Amino acid sequence: MVERGELMPFHGRKRKVVNAEKEDSDEEDVILTTYKESLFYRGTIQQPEATQFCIALRKLADAYHDTRDHIVVHLTTEGGDLFAGISMYEAIRRSSIPVHIIAEGNVCSAGTIVMMGAKKRYMYNTSVVLVHALSSWMMGHCKPKEIQEELQNCETLLEIMTEIYRRHTRLTKAQLKQMYNTDLYMRAEDCMKRGFIDEVLY
Repeated sequence: MVERGELMPFHGRKRKVVNAEKEDSDEEDVILTTYKESLFYRGTIQQPEATQFCIALRKLADAYHDTRDHIVVHLTTEGGDLFAGISMYEAIRRSSIPVHIIAEGNVCSAGTIVMMGAKKRYMYNTSVVLVHALSSWMMGHCKPKEIQEELQNCETLLEIMTEIYRRHTRLTKAQLKQMYNTDLYMRAEDCMKRGFIDEVLY
């Protein structure tokens, strides 16, 4: 029997496993709150918080559609689940009111996918961003076909990530491939050059 973990395209920590019995010790706190036209997300990109984020964003758009020209998302995360990140990315990109994102502290891995959905992207001079390849794992008795399929699935998801980054940054496929092989923080000036952000906040 094969047990599979969720994809964990994020920096430095092991994700929760997909199991009938959820381990409480693996749970991480996520702060999700709104203040006026701003939405704050602090913590791992995961479900159900990603869905709660999408709902909160929709409510803000409904509340401010006549009075504000944009909504601000304040984001701090070490990353998390790629699928959750893509759902947040699409909600931001398709919001009826343009969304601006401010990267605060660190925004890593799946969090950078979330960033890409914003109309305008900012980060503080003291913040860092990290982009790398996704990770996956399998355990137990795995047949060669199952291993091959897992690799193919990872390659498919990496292709989706690359399409998103290329749509919203100045990076080529070759440059992205090089970044995927590292775990290095980028400062604000570097992010500006590569097209990850539109402005540095000093």
